[in-house]
Amino acid sequence: MKLLTAALALICLATASAQTQVSGIFDSNMALTSGADTQITFTGAGQDLILRLTATVTGGTGLFVKVHLETTTTLDATYSGFSALSLGLSGGVGFTITVGASSGTAAVVQMTLSSPALTPTIVSSVTAAGVIAGLVQYNVQSNAVVNLPIATQPTIASPRIVVNLPTVLVGTYIFATVTQTISVPYSTVANFYAQANQTVTYNYQSAKELAVTFRAKESATLKIDRSTTTTHSQPADGSISLGVYLTFTLGGNAAQNENHDSVIQYTYTDAQCAAVGISTAMQSNLRLAFYDTTAAKWQYPAGGYCDVQAKVVYQPTNHFSDWAVYYHSSAATAAGSLLLAAALAVATMLAH
Repeated sequence: MKLLTAALALICLATASAQTQVSGIFDSNMALTSGADTQITFTGAGQDLILRLTATVTGGTGLFVKVHLETTTTLDATYSGFSALSLGLSGGVGFTITVGASSGTAAVVQMTLSSPALTPTIVSSVTAAGVIAGLVQYNVQSNAVVNLPIATQPTIASPRIVVNLPTVLVGTYIFATVTQTISVPYSTVANFYAQANQTVTYNYQSAKELAVTFRAKESATLKIDRSTTTTHSQPADGSISLGVYLTFTLGGNAAQNENHDSVIQYTYTDAQCAAVGISTAMQSNLRLAFYDTTAAKWQYPAGGYCDVQAKVVYQPTNHFSDWAVYYHSSAATAAGSLLLAAALAVATMLAH
């Protein structure tokens, strides 16, 4: 028997045609029809909480879903940028959802959640500038946090948070007020669960030194280690190292064929540059480079550029390995129109 388990924080959602309507009971195995669109409504302590899903069972019978109301959920103190949102669920802070079968293999086709109706006060608080209502996925095993995309933000007229869950259920899901980014420490395994090419942005370190926008096409994990030194030989073309070396370790299905689109953003300081002899005038030539193990040298991919006003170096890529930040002397030969085109391409991706 294979179980797909996830813990979440406030659940339910959207209407549909030809649905099977079920009255929900916490901690009970509720029978499902394989392939059927099922909407489960929890009342009382759940305050009109709704879980809508379609699941299947292969090679067996007895498909079911079980929902447990969590009363305690501990988030690692190293993460910042979010605060659990209280929706009055009788002390509950989340849910554990298990989809399984008596025999065979169970799988989730789709799962949609909607929070109970928020009060006008809460709606106002989660729509303030720079803050959104979000669904945070916390994985205790990998010590990682992911801010999942929300399908519908709450308004006074429609005061519910609507979210589409990944079909791979892992970790604890907590509805929360979420700033635009979440701080994640280096050397943390971050989990990405691909669904409609979702984009997730991580900020490493509280100073938001490094941001990675990762649009996964398949499920993946990503770990980034930072060092001030490297075992690779330095470029022989006059490049100057900023002393920032990043090792990206990609795992999961996306790692097999680099099936992802990403943007790396590194934020530097004037002090960093001055310490290695990079003047203010030279900062426009800062670039991210990756180490090509076949050619045994650092390579500067197309599309990279530096925003000297924001002090951010950008690089779109679908390749994760060893990267570093360098002053690249020949970068100045690139036409301004090409840099503008690269900037527009990155901005377009970040907007999707």
